[in-house]
Amino acid sequence: MPSGVVLADVASGALTYRNRAAAALLDAEGDDLGTPQHFAGVAFSDEAGTPVPAHELPLARTLSHGEALARDLIVRRRDGAELAVAVNSDLVRDSDGTARLAIAVLHDVSEDKRVALQLATDLIATLDTPPQAAGRFTVRWRAPDGR
Repeated sequence: MPSGVVLADVASGALTYRNRAAAALLDAEGDDLGTPQHFAGVAFSDEAGTPVPAHELPLARTLSHGEALARDLIVRRRDGAELAVAVNSDLVRDSDGTARLAIAVLHDVSEDKRVALQLATDLIATLDTPPQAAGRFTVRWRAPDGR
């Protein structure tokens, strides 16, 4: 899936642009962009499952504090689907250095997270396997001094 892009006006906080990928990722409806709270029907949480309030989302933090942020979030859409989304946000400045826009770029990393979890699970299963059952592959742990 292509990257989702959302732009917001720094002065008003109003969303000014959302591409189709962002609309699909965030399950956004209609053309009314509103404010970052526009995605009210979508639930955001961190990877531990703790809800993330709208004012703590990367784009909102960039607008309110001028912070450049990178954060992984779980997005629970209106249709019940959950996606792992990497969000990067920052200010866009004009030639005078004045912040005019805030931008958030969203990437669906659900498959990456799934593969990483499977690899970790497989590694743990391999390490928990008795050496005689592991066949010709043996894991040998050595201390940094070689012992």
